Amino acid sequence: MEEVPQKPQVSRRRPRQTARMDNAATASSRPSQTTNNDPGCFIIEPDHNTTGMMVEGLHILPEILHVGLKLKDLGKRSIQLLLKKRQLLKETPLDVPEDMKRKGLSSSVMATLVFAQEEAGTAVCISPNGILLTCSHCIAETIDDFDGSKSHSLPFPSGQVVEAKALAWDGKRNLALLKITSAQQPPPSAGASSIPHSGGFPVITLSSTPPVLKARLICVGHPGSENFEAAVPGTKTDYDVLHLSTGTFRGCAEGQDPQDDSDIGALMHSCWTYWGHSGAPLVYRKTGTLVGLHSSWDDETGMRRGVAWEAISGFLESALSIQDLTTPPTSTSFLYAHDTHDTHDLKVQPQVLPAFHCSNYRLPVCLPPSCRKMYNLWLGEGPYLPSINTPTTTTISTSTGLLKSSTTSLTTAAMPTTTEVEALRSWVLSTSGNWLLNIAKAVALSIPLGLFISAMCCCWIPCLWYTDHLTDEFLDISVWTGRLLRGEYGPAGGWIPLIRRRVRMFFMGREERAEAQRREAQEAIDRVVGARRDRHGHVVGVGYQQEPAMTTGLPQNRTMRRQMARQQARANRTVNSNNN
Repeated sequence: MEEVPQKPQVSRRRPRQTARMDNAATASSRPSQTTNNDPGCFIIEPDHNTTGMMVEGLHILPEILHVGLKLKDLGKRSIQLLLKKRQLLKETPLDVPEDMKRKGLSSSVMATLVFAQEEAGTAVCISPNGILLTCSHCIAETIDDFDGSKSHSLPFPSGQVVEAKALAWDGKRNLALLKITSAQQPPPSAGASSIPHSGGFPVITLSSTPPVLKARLICVGHPGSENFEAAVPGTKTDYDVLHLSTGTFRGCAEGQDPQDDSDIGALMHSCWTYWGHSGAPLVYRKTGTLVGLHSSWDDETGMRRGVAWEAISGFLESALSIQDLTTPPTSTSFLYAHDTHDTHDLKVQPQVLPAFHCSNYRLPVCLPPSCRKMYNLWLGEGPYLPSINTPTTTTISTSTGLLKSSTTSLTTAAMPTTTEVEALRSWVLSTSGNWLLNIAKAVALSIPLGLFISAMCCCWIPCLWYTDHLTDEFLDISVWTGRLLRGEYGPAGGWIPLIRRRVRMFFMGREERAEAQRREAQEAIDRVVGARRDRHGHVVGVGYQQEPAMTTGLPQNRTMRRQMARQQARANRTVNSNNN
């Protein structure tokens, strides 16, 4: 009998609700959940009807909100908290980074929403029609706590307040979808892009690919107002309603399924977070796209955790692609879609029966009737691509009635491989993958650069130093003439000993190097003028080009002459000062 591999031990998630309960009763432990209450078993369907939930049919909330206003599922305390958060958002606007402003990516940051409830939490708008994405524990810790008819009030960073109801809830992936049902008219500063009647809210789009290792991220979340780590209960924090922090993507936890966030998120990042950041979007700073959601942190290591891109992409494919969110429902029957990657069936809001249903996980789960075009997977469109060089079999179900359909199987050929140039380009530009390839790439790029720097240090720079320290008599001939003479007569002993002397000079001390250069320069001049010296350095024979300056006894090295002149000037100043 095969042993079932045990799940790696990880710290459990601690949202604000759990922290509040832990502080209230530290001696009690969290009760274990039964199979029926397993948060990773279902995506359940709320009880409310979605008729009139399109952007064109939104219920308009009054522009002026006050404590006496009656909002559904909001008590007086919650309305006061909502008004306070809205006022703080207007007084302390979110500071979008300048690089994102220049790229026109401000909407990715302004698409963040704040839960008005005491427990806090964060959400993000992913559709101009008002589809919100958040963590499932922000609206319900367990399935028993879930209430699909409950309305949630959330303000945008601009101060625009909206009401939303749940569309789907997945405790295993720790994700939930909400649909905006009511909204205020946006403030004038928000622009026409967020006017409900014009068909759009500030949105952020999901990245087409998962983030690379150490990618720069931005996290926009709502830190809670109560300090759960303080010794005195009820201590308040001084954080802003929305806090923008920066960090990097640290990969996914080894050995953990990216699709499972029931205990703790698989995604790891270094952005600063606090209680209330659950559901905060992790934005790729370069493109302004969504690559994850913050959900928790590891109590042992302090590493921030989140819902991985793979889980978000799979959840959206399962929950959104099997329904038409722009058409009011005409049937009360539920649509079921089995995701072959997961171990649970998905149950979502009833909508118009789709025309196609693809059972292959790598293809879109469904193509609704309102889909404007079919994804061309071979051109890179759509969220998933078949594996390279792997034939793909797709099952297409065509609707023949409300609950009847005919099935057709299609087999596609293997995807053609990329060219060598594209493969090389992707290898050079890649920053993640096998660490051995990264090391080999760094070595391959550093070897030519290292050889060039070594040649400069051992040959070119010493040669310049050698030329600069030649005597004035030799330099009077001019550098080019000196090179011609050296090329004609050659250095003493040949070129190989010259190179060896250059290398030895490079590792000498300053005084030793100066003396060796002076001696080598004198030998070069003596070779040209025909002078001969004994072992003590005295001239014993002169050739046909003897210069008067060669026999004056003055230092032949230009640097030494300058040093002697400075010493003489200091001596003269000393004598003059003594005379005065």
